[in-house]
Amino acid sequence: MPVQKSKLPSRLKIIVSFLVAFNIFLLSLPSVSCYDEAAPWTAPKGTSFPYKGLENNLVELAKVRASPNKWISLMTYTAGIKRFALNCLYSLVKYGNQPHYIVATFDKDSLSSCMELNLACFNATDLSRVKIEGGAFNFGAKESVAMWWAKQEISLLLLRMGYIVHGTDADVVYFRDVRASYGNVLEKTWADGMFLTEESGPNKEDDERSYINMINAGVYALKPSNRTFHFMKHWIGGWERDMDQVYLNKIMSTSYMFCDSRATCSTLKRHRKAAFYRHPHLWKGTSCILPLGDTPCEDKRLFIHYLCGVGWANKKQAWELYNMWVIDDEGRPMWDDGKETKGVNGTKHAFLPCPGIAWPHVSWSPNRRRGLLATLGQSALSRALGFSSGVMSSEKERDYVMQEAGDVSTPSRGEQRSRRMPLL
Repeated sequence: MPVQKSKLPSRLKIIVSFLVAFNIFLLSLPSVSCYDEAAPWTAPKGTSFPYKGLENNLVELAKVRASPNKWISLMTYTAGIKRFALNCLYSLVKYGNQPHYIVATFDKDSLSSCMELNLACFNATDLSRVKIEGGAFNFGAKESVAMWWAKQEISLLLLRMGYIVHGTDADVVYFRDVRASYGNVLEKTWADGMFLTEESGPNKEDDERSYINMINAGVYALKPSNRTFHFMKHWIGGWERDMDQVYLNKIMSTSYMFCDSRATCSTLKRHRKAAFYRHPHLWKGTSCILPLGDTPCEDKRLFIHYLCGVGWANKKQAWELYNMWVIDDEGRPMWDDGKETKGVNGTKHAFLPCPGIAWPHVSWSPNRRRGLLATLGQSALSRALGFSSGVMSSEKERDYVMQEAGDVSTPSRGEQRSRRMPLL
């Protein structure tokens, strides 16, 4: 009886050949792990991103990009400030631990550039009241003013969708965890938002609009609520009157005021005013950049924002002087991060990222040294607003906050594309 030959070797050969071919196929596919998440522009050509194709749909783009607890960062972009924008975004993700951002563009050249860089782009052309061409961005020109106002309109759209919005300018470098730093203060004070104090400005002596104690319109964090919606609509309503930052400071006390504790913030909120915590700038007495000295990671610094000098040439000079470039001219990361990223300089940054969070000492009540003054100030504020008492129980405050946050609606597609926000 003839012995039947085994078919096992041939079957194994087929299986092995299949596995080898399949492995070669998998290796040929772009992998999300083969590039630095903080620098998507370095990803291999053909890499797939979940936000591709959503540049004309803010609602769906925000759903894809927001964090699980509904934080989202917003930055405006033009092709003319490419390195500054990428530098900001890289620091936001790498050192600020905030990969949940969208980038708004206002002309076809900038949108094309944004998409080529694999950023999460939103085509906001219809929200600009001035036609923008060629990716231009000149400080104070009508185009830049239009973009600043459009940024605030997008923020309101996102707030109405229920997101916590972190707005940022491009001339910013982040030092440490963004959401943890802002979130800690917002939780402890029950504030509706946070803005940066400007200590001084370049024309302080001869400008009738004093820059002292103004707040900056470029970097902020806002929570969704009826108060915040009202404030934003009031702010955006001044687009024909002035620049966004100037008008922001003009409407102080009409739709928002400042607070620094749960008691003072609660008082404002009971009067239907947006309650904002105003965090200090980087150096006492000036908004101009000074040497960081031996303590660059002081806990008052979440970021560096160059306010004193006007124009990109001045800002570039400052970034070079104070070691604030984290990507080079070609968009390559400059510094090792001790993990997957190997920077072109071959070393780690001198101090980035900074440890811990910014403003860790903020508490739910004023500190002891200011206790009496804060109590007297709180009482005066209550009387000025017509309250018999400025303090709410925590139970009542939580009920009120939930009630105020309840009116969070998703705008219609028509509202997204409208040049003017509704109800202004």
